Amino acid sequence: MPATERWKNVQRMNGVSPGIAYGRIKYVTTKADAVSVKQGDIVYAEYLSPPLVCAASKASGFIIAGHEADHAVSYLKECWKPCVLSEKSFKEGTEVTINGMTGNIFTGRKKIKEYQHHLPLQYKLKTKIYLHLSIPEIAEKAAALNTDGVGLLRTNLIIEATGKHPYDYFVKKKKQNELRQVLAQGIKRIAQAFAPKPVWIRTMDIPTDELAYFEGAQEKKEFNPLLGWRGIIRELQQPELLRIEYDAIADVLKTCKNIGIIYPLVRDVSEYREAKRMLRKHGIIPHRDIKVGSMFETPSAALQIEEFIEEGLDLAFIGMNDLTQYTLVAERTNPRMLTAYNPLHPAVLRLVYEVIEKCTKEKIETTMSFLTPLKAVLPQLLEKRLSSVTLQADRINEIGKLIAEAEK
Repeated sequence: MPATERWKNVQRMNGVSPGIAYGRIKYVTTKADAVSVKQGDIVYAEYLSPPLVCAASKASGFIIAGHEADHAVSYLKECWKPCVLSEKSFKEGTEVTINGMTGNIFTGRKKIKEYQHHLPLQYKLKTKIYLHLSIPEIAEKAAALNTDGVGLLRTNLIIEATGKHPYDYFVKKKKQNELRQVLAQGIKRIAQAFAPKPVWIRTMDIPTDELAYFEGAQEKKEFNPLLGWRGIIRELQQPELLRIEYDAIADVLKTCKNIGIIYPLVRDVSEYREAKRMLRKHGIIPHRDIKVGSMFETPSAALQIEEFIEEGLDLAFIGMNDLTQYTLVAERTNPRMLTAYNPLHPAVLRLVYEVIEKCTKEKIETTMSFLTPLKAVLPQLLEKRLSSVTLQADRINEIGKLIAEAEK
């Protein structure tokens, strides 16, 4: 299915989603299953990778036996697609009704009053609220939500919509310009919709097990892809990928000055330095022509925060999903490790507070992806002067209300 048609399916079902979906259960475990999904299906999966979500975009809604740190769950929320987390099993073909806002699942077709759950931010706050947003087709609707901009535009999602491997297809077949145009068009649409508010672009970070689903893929199987060849290290070792993204960003910069770059899964300040060196060589001067920041998803990066500041840093984005995973050695997609996966663990919070405090001292902006357990420490985060939180669209008023109360 062409990329544009996939996103039309997403938009058609959920332009402004009521969060309610009706349909029959359809099991999805393989790419063939995903491609065979029809409108009116409710996809059920114990685990689902984002490429399969994209391929199954005709579905009315999704039930996943996971948790909010799963890539697929984040992806679905970003598509404004009804999604419920549940370990309850269902017989394939069973008709169900799901409510993505409450998390309820009903057997049969149940009449539920439909309501718009993507409402504009209703609170005036000192703390900024940014959006997760990487779907160009909903940019204008998302921009109307009255947030402070986009804290995380993941090029992953634009690339995934093509269905083609970014290196094994586009680079090896010498179709770099085709991918450049797709990225530039997608980024530009989001940047223009939100201008003059900032839009932070995170460069590619797709694990090898997810890339294996793409057309042309020649990925070698890794035993633990979350610890494997992904993030900035892959782009530095396959610099053609980073150059394509830089080309696309250079195109967007001609008309949009409100974009910035952040690098994913940085393990050492030397990787950050090298990515900026390549940017400078590309004719874009970091911190002058464009703001540049880094994700802080690894303990090693968080512990080097002073070195990052010395190198030059416009934004520190604390990626709680991976920071929790790597600090506690608890795989985020493994149900057996949920008891160990704890964003409130003192070791995780110590790293978070260290990054915020050091950046605040140097007047560097900070933001973070906000997991539900963090509501318990929201006052402490704000007390340490966290600049902003980056949220899915359906949570801006829920968390906005808590921030307003804490700021009082």
